[in-house]
Amino acid sequence: MATDPSPTKGARRSRSGSILQSKSSDAVPGGAKGAPPATKLVGASDLVLAFEKTYGLSKPGPGGAAATAEDGGRTRLSKQELDMLLSKETLRVRSTKGKKKSGVQELFGGEVTNYGNAENQLQNWQQLDIAKKERRIRSIMERRNSMKFDLEKLLDESIPIPKTILEYPELLKDPMHPPLVLPSDQNMLVELGDPETRFDDQLSFLHIEKRDVEVLPFRDWFLNQPHVLYVATDSVAGPVVLAIQRQKKDKVTGAIAENCRVLVRSKDVDEWLFIPSQTKSGELLDAFKKAMPAFASLKFSKVKSQKAASLAAKIVEMEEMMTIKRTVKFGVLLCKGGQEDENKMFQNSMTPALEEFLEFMGTKIELSGWTGFAGGLDTSAECRTGKSTYYTEIDEFKLLFHVSTMLPYFPLDEQQLERKRHLGNDIVCVIFLEEDANSDVEHFFDPSWLHTGFTHVFFVVSPDREMTKKTGVTHYRLAVACHSGTTPFGPRIPAPAVFPKGPELRSFFLTKLINSERAALTAPAFQARLQKVKETYLSTMFKLL
Repeated sequence: MATDPSPTKGARRSRSGSILQSKSSDAVPGGAKGAPPATKLVGASDLVLAFEKTYGLSKPGPGGAAATAEDGGRTRLSKQELDMLLSKETLRVRSTKGKKKSGVQELFGGEVTNYGNAENQLQNWQQLDIAKKERRIRSIMERRNSMKFDLEKLLDESIPIPKTILEYPELLKDPMHPPLVLPSDQNMLVELGDPETRFDDQLSFLHIEKRDVEVLPFRDWFLNQPHVLYVATDSVAGPVVLAIQRQKKDKVTGAIAENCRVLVRSKDVDEWLFIPSQTKSGELLDAFKKAMPAFASLKFSKVKSQKAASLAAKIVEMEEMMTIKRTVKFGVLLCKGGQEDENKMFQNSMTPALEEFLEFMGTKIELSGWTGFAGGLDTSAECRTGKSTYYTEIDEFKLLFHVSTMLPYFPLDEQQLERKRHLGNDIVCVIFLEEDANSDVEHFFDPSWLHTGFTHVFFVVSPDREMTKKTGVTHYRLAVACHSGTTPFGPRIPAPAVFPKGPELRSFFLTKLINSERAALTAPAFQARLQKVKETYLSTMFKLL
């Protein structure tokens, strides 16, 4: 590998602290002066801390959560795990005095029926080390696979997930594994690998994150159940739609459900909450306003039955438009070593190394007559967007790849706009960085070389020639860069980020691809787009009334 400190244009260059700057001014323990600080992501200790904070299990001082907050592993906590963790319906306790939160009955391995018992269990809990606490909590979450959407607000306030520019700046100086991605944009987030993360551990916790965003609450909870729709509007809140589920009886026991579900949607608010089922029908609106003071001054009107069906259909349509789908398209762009001009990248033709990678990730399909998810590609006999592409499925997700080298090529078009049109509209793009086989110089990729305001996440993959030659098995290196505002997503990349080609890497890579798009959709740019879509639908709904 070349280690020349003054590489030529296109060669790997040193861009330590001055380029990858964190917004924090904290110093890095043991790090170089001016290097960006390492920021700890949500890990084992954070999991325990959130659990203890939510259920009143922490006690300051030695032995409490504060004493162990910096211990434990770094396995990243997913949104799904937090949802299950904070579900008080799933993990609830009873305390006869009601003054102290006593813990979680499943966590303690039995029912907490009185204050004294709870206090003893709490003392036993606080004596456990953080690793044992984590194992118990994760064991509960593995057994409970339910989502509780009414606790979104509690979830958001429990752990602020930190954002980091570069967690491990020392990786920039690793001569054996120089970085694959070095953004010139100082606000981009970079994941080169975590020295404390083990690949086997990440494989054991592989899962798709943010599963709650797949749910259509009105369709699933209200549409086929007795419910009442209300509408209101004012200059501040704009159009507001409110759905209240009437008292519901169990078909077998006849018992009335403990709570009535409530769903409220406005241009700024999407809330799910419960109102006690004992509330009289005439007092449901008052109970809602008490729970949501922001809407207390609004005058709600009940939607008449003859118009309720059309309004309900529009609500479902809006949910379907705004819900994250299980069909995902990703761009794949070939970048040859030394290329920094996007026009050159889009002019590249298929190579054996890229084809091997694509065959590893998916299955080649013929587009003509294809009846499955096509990601916007032409499946007619004309095949105007190319004859074939790559497709795969994992965990009920359908993935299609927009491969630059397989899209139509027009010799007279220097910019290859047809290829850019597809990849430029993909939220996530895989950059396959292929070095010249006759060169020892290794290059990096800078996302600023691509002029796209839509793509938010860049996966940089490059064949590792040394490990491939040494083992006889193709190895790949991996790094990720994403625009600021993208929430952290798993699975975590270990360091060194070099992986043998195999089913484990495929599952790891595809899972991280899916999670990256879901995380990117939380970025301000996409949230602003969703906001406009929602406002348009709400305005249309009111025109129906």
